[in-house]
Amino acid sequence: MKLKLMIFLFSFLFVNTMAYGQTSFSDYINQLWLDGKKEEVLNIVQQRLQQNPDDMIGLILKMEYELGYLLIDDAQQTMNRVLEVGKTIKTKNFSAIYPRLEANINILQDALPNYPPEELKKDKAKINISGKPMTFLKFIIALEKDGWVDLDKDKR
Repeated sequence: MKLKLMIFLFSFLFVNTMAYGQTSFSDYINQLWLDGKKEEVLNIVQQRLQQNPDDMIGLILKMEYELGYLLIDDAQQTMNRVLEVGKTIKTKNFSAIYPRLEANINILQDALPNYPPEELKKDKAKINISGKPMTFLKFIIALEKDGWVDLDKDKR
């Protein structure tokens, strides 16, 4: 009986470990974000951009973080960098949706300087609410499909 229980527990742990190991990078990042672990996302951003300052996933995540925390001046600079690097990427999935990213950023760049200070203050009070979806996740997924993720390296 103990042997059967041990085998069951081992197989349960093995199957769940395998399932977690097969989680995509975008699922992993999205779950961190939804759980309110945005500092962990920022750590991943910093690692990626330290290795490659033109890493598009890192740049998009950095932009997501800065916009999520309403770091408007930083976000403006990052959005410019995302546009600069993004237009050079010609992979199948990302280049197909890049025009939407470009349009979203252009709208944000026009709107953010006009953010009313009283609204900004109210919105900053709501920053740490978990469960808010990532705005730019679809672009990270496209890059992931294009092979921009090394799961062994990117899910530390």
